[in-house]
Amino acid sequence: MNSKQILKSLIKEEIRHIVWESECLLHTDRKENLTDILTGIRALPGITIVTLVGASKAVSEFKEISKLKIKFVPSALSPSTDIYIKFMSKRIRGLDGVYSFQVKGAINYQDKLDRERTERAKLQKMKGKLGG
Repeated sequence: MNSKQILKSLIKEEIRHIVWESECLLHTDRKENLTDILTGIRALPGITIVTLVGASKAVSEFKEISKLKIKFVPSALSPSTDIYIKFMSKRIRGLDGVYSFQVKGAINYQDKLDRERTERAKLQKMKGKLGG
């Protein structure tokens, strides 16, 4: 193995272990049970958590829209996060009762947690200075 192949292999290995969180919009048939659709999404390889953000909203007699947060780990079959998102989107659009599915954005979940932890520490430090 040359150094380029080793580097690619290491990057692929690292990508497989990073948890990503995506914000998504799901348009579904109101006649279909949303819980069953969400269960179908949870069954997809690589998806770890599916969270409904708020209640779904009826947009017509036949259609409703739901905001979702989906946490996933790109599978070994996906050389990149973008390719995994395309795979996930295609599979979700293929579920019964799904009219459309859009990923609005995806972030590295650990980076998000680190940023939130840093912000909390800054706030605590500021509170300490003000109170003491």
